[in-house]
Amino acid sequence: AQLTQAEADLEARQKDLEAVEAQATADEEAHQKALEDDRTEYAEHWEQNIKGLKVNCYGKDGLASLVVFSLGDMHYSISYNKGFPGVGLNANDIVSLTMSIQ
Repeated sequence: AQLTQAEADLEARQKDLEAVEAQATADEEAHQKALEDDRTEYAEHWEQNIKGLKVNCYGKDGLASLVVFSLGDMHYSISYNKGFPGVGLNANDIVSLTMSIQ
């Protein structure tokens, strides 16, 4: 039986949705792997949304010593002066770094 155009469109959208879900799962797995490999304990975890990009930040007092995010099929982890109290990336630093990669 031949598919109608509407059925074909629906099937194509379903495949697109499955691909997006698979990418989201892969991104989350990469994020978890990066955290598993890092044995540092962080006082705080927060998410920063930069033009639709979800960036996970770890540090203390609003200064991140670890920044983790995914862009397409690439995964990034930026560490900065781990273990030095009062030193880290502020919100503007994080925006600048992620925008330079995008």
